[in-house]
Amino acid sequence: MMQVLTINHQAEWRAYVKNSANFDFYHTWYYHSLDNTGDPILIVYQEGENFIAFPLIKRAIPDTDLFDLTSVYGYTGPISNMEFDNLDELMKENFTREFRKFLHENNCVSVFSRLHSFFNQAPLMDKFEGIYENGKTVVIDLKLPIEVQRSKYQRRVLEKINALRRKGYYVKEGKTPEEVR
Repeated sequence: MMQVLTINHQAEWRAYVKNSANFDFYHTWYYHSLDNTGDPILIVYQEGENFIAFPLIKRAIPDTDLFDLTSVYGYTGPISNMEFDNLDELMKENFTREFRKFLHENNCVSVFSRLHSFFNQAPLMDKFEGIYENGKTVVIDLKLPIEVQRSKYQRRVLEKINALRRKGYYVKEGKTPEEVR
């Protein structure tokens, strides 16, 4: 069963996010309520106790009766109460079919979403055609000692950092409003 929650369904939206195996603030009702580029929606596909939910922004395409769907700024992508690696293949196929049906019935001609770097959403997204990788995200574990972090930099990045240092650039942590300006 597919349902679409709007920004008016705060309690339901919050419950789906809270019951997800993995989520971030990018998925929340609060974060989506701040967007003013379109209509925030949470598309939910549910089979029994299991669900897949996809937060998006529905935007009208000017001078047409068509729409596009995009993600809020940040890394969203779908969420589920199960790890995507553990989703039943039939559920993934059913979600894909119902999602495409939603797009067709609602005149949505494109979907753009940045997937979350820490959640393996690929097993679900692989069911769709027309998926394009637009770049890579760099993830750095800031809990590691700085020497360990730097040892993982690509050689090209280190060369650029060293060139900036030679030109006199440096990084300083700002702790007061005056230092941030």
